[in-house]
Amino acid sequence: MRQPPRDCILSDRLPSPARDTILHDLHSYLTTVIDREWPDMQRRNESRVASAGFQLLWQTIETVNTDRADTQIRGQLLSLLAAAHQSRETRLFQMTRSIPGLIWSVLIVFASGLIGCMLVFAAEASISKAVLVGVFTSSLTLALLTVHMLDFPFESALQLPSRDFNQTLEKVDHLIDAAQPHGSRTSR
Repeated sequence: MRQPPRDCILSDRLPSPARDTILHDLHSYLTTVIDREWPDMQRRNESRVASAGFQLLWQTIETVNTDRADTQIRGQLLSLLAAAHQSRETRLFQMTRSIPGLIWSVLIVFASGLIGCMLVFAAEASISKAVLVGVFTSSLTLALLTVHMLDFPFESALQLPSRDFNQTLEKVDHLIDAAQPHGSRTSR
């Protein structure tokens, strides 16, 4: 589910005004995703600010002034943004979709049936059979709890991290810093 746009490397090949504008908009979008959209996704909400930032980035790449020689780079940037848009749509879709209730019902009935069979097997009281039923029941319960925790990928202790966005933001910051003269670097 790797999603961050990798166009920062390509945009570095553009001349200064175009490169700086694209890197600035990319920095803004990535910061918005990390700071606002990721927490919003934990609450199953789409960030309108991140959507607007993505649209601004797209519009900037489409309209920024470049030479005719840079048309191929612009095409590659737009292609990468199209892939990033598809990944973003997938991420937003997964944010709200869970395992349907019918499947949960089947899983719970199936697990209960298996546990019932184990209890019939353990009808003759012995310590080893009781331990076996306990381990079996615990295993099924843990499996169902794990499925429940994975049900929404941006919530719970197993949530997906924003690590890829953070790494891309670091690359963009490095490119922005490298493009500025040494005396005029600003801290972010």
